[in-house]
Amino acid sequence: MKIPRAPVRPSWIAGCGFAAAALFLLSLFWIGIPGAVVDPDRLARALGKSALAPPFEADGIRFLEARLLERKGEDPLAQGRLARLYLSRFQAAGRIPDLLQAQSRYESLLRADSSRAEVHSAYAACLLAAHRFPEALAHARKGLLLSGADDKDAGRLPLFDALFATGNYAEAQAQLDTASRPGVASGLESSGLATRRARLHAWKGDLAAAQSGLAFAYSEAIAASLPPPVLAWYLSEMGGLADKAGNPRAALRKYLAALDRSPGYPAALEGIARLAYAWDGNLEAADRLLETAVRNGGHASLLLDRMRLQTELGQPEAAQALKAAYLKAATGDPISERLNYRPLAFLLSETDSSRSQALQYAERDLEARRTQEGFDCLAWVLYKRGSVAAAYRNSLSALQGSGREPNLLCHAALIAWHAGKERDAASLLDAALKQNGSRFAWKRNSPQGGKGLGESGGIEGVPVPSARVAELLAFHTHGP
Repeated sequence: MKIPRAPVRPSWIAGCGFAAAALFLLSLFWIGIPGAVVDPDRLARALGKSALAPPFEADGIRFLEARLLERKGEDPLAQGRLARLYLSRFQAAGRIPDLLQAQSRYESLLRADSSRAEVHSAYAACLLAAHRFPEALAHARKGLLLSGADDKDAGRLPLFDALFATGNYAEAQAQLDTASRPGVASGLESSGLATRRARLHAWKGDLAAAQSGLAFAYSEAIAASLPPPVLAWYLSEMGGLADKAGNPRAALRKYLAALDRSPGYPAALEGIARLAYAWDGNLEAADRLLETAVRNGGHASLLLDRMRLQTELGQPEAAQALKAAYLKAATGDPISERLNYRPLAFLLSETDSSRSQALQYAERDLEARRTQEGFDCLAWVLYKRGSVAAAYRNSLSALQGSGREPNLLCHAALIAWHAGKERDAASLLDAALKQNGSRFAWKRNSPQGGKGLGESGGIEGVPVPSARVAELLAFHTHGP
């Protein structure tokens, strides 16, 4: 799944006595959000729907494979449908063999006829899923170039995906604006267009518009009888937006609805785990949900979330086992490694002996896609290597544009502070907290979370110049 990034794991205490401050803030938290978000009944409901549904489109794949065998592979329509089914199944359950099957089918179609615009566009989506970003962008451009006058929108939307994924934000928006103009064939009623406009709204921070767009696209997906995992994807995305907007109960309803549509859907289980962690401080529940999400095909980097949970639970041996399991899964083959460049870079940057390797992963990722997140990752690795000036330059690049998540802002703030830009650091912290600071209430108020800064007065032995920057330094914990 894209994975969505791991949540910022905040902790803070600055100034007055730790016990009094924690008690006061904890009382505010419980007044603001009475009762657990993921209470025992809803947790049981989520886990009760955690058994993965039967393999997605298994019957359809068997039928099409038999037809191709019967026709000795000479059926372009069946090849195209098979490619789409295998890609959809990879996107739903994360199985590398499905991705390889999809790639093979599209490549076969292009060998037979390289002039088909729709095959280039579809292959671009497959290459994006494989994190082969430059190739994806090239095929998406060719798909648009080859498309007829009445089919330009069909080529613009895959090109938007490739441009956005590679950090070409302005050109991506231009493609979407062109497809949105009155008189363009698909107009504003295309669910694919609505989905991408919602993504752009979310990147710009307009969560209400993003939610509205996804709701429309979801209704269109239902009307078109799209498969359950597709409907679950829409519901999970809406759940993530609701959480980010500070409405965890609405988010939970969306995630549970996703599990109703597609039992065991990994992104929904992951979303509920984040609610249990960030809003309730229920580490055990979060770990159980993430364990199931991983088992059902969730991104391997969820093992790192489990590793950090086990560390907070005081289980260092379990944490080390999960770290080893992640490294094995993430580096077992070239495709898995490519899908994990960024989380590998963050993880390996935490240890002196592996920081050179972390730098290699961060540079590979940024070379393939010059995104804000890529610059953020490289900046963080450089910072951990002690290259503060270079880290600061890359951090400034990460801050260009609208899509500035709290993690990115916290990394940038900490780097700015160490670069001597204290005012900038405090400003970046404020921006992070405005993006739903209440989400981190439990961790801020937790005695475990507050431990360290109150005792030492700083982080990594550096004195704290102000309360706001003290909050910044304590707000950030290791990991992306």
